[in-house]
Amino acid sequence: MKTMTKLLGMVLVLLLTVAPMTAFAASDTLGADESHDIDVVAKSDSTTTIPDVYSIDVVWGAMQFTYSTSGTREWDPATHQYVDRVANGWSANGNTVTVTNHSNKAVEVTFSYGKAVGFTGINGTLSVTSDTLEAGTVGDVEGADKVVTTLTLTGTLSDDVTEYTKVGTITVSLR
Repeated sequence: MKTMTKLLGMVLVLLLTVAPMTAFAASDTLGADESHDIDVVAKSDSTTTIPDVYSIDVVWGAMQFTYSTSGTREWDPATHQYVDRVANGWSANGNTVTVTNHSNKAVEVTFSYGKAVGFTGINGTLSVTSDTLEAGTVGDVEGADKVVTTLTLTGTLSDDVTEYTKVGTITVSLR
């Protein structure tokens, strides 16, 4: 009899494991004129990444400067010396640098002027030395943040420099 009970137990287990099973969702029995709320749940599983994209326009003018001396040098016969009645000054052609940020990140811009070897008497001053340009706005190319700096030279240039000669360098740095 023990063997028979064991055999029936094994058959029952076998039947339960191979018999088709029906799964039922949660349900309520509703009567006429009754309702039931069913919660709907969702979650986001986003793996989209937005990489940093840097696109900066740097536009500069001709950076040509002319040092002019105008007026008169009058001879004084009593002292055998010239009396200078002159004015010196710089004029510029294209002395601006414009930096425009088309990136999706803000960018820090710095400008500096360095003197060229042999021209220590000429100083360069920039109207803007640093600025932070905001990231671009979606769809607004024309409204991209930008900065303009203007270079002004002071000092004197020797009369024997009659062709355009490198007197300095502007460095534009981005971070």
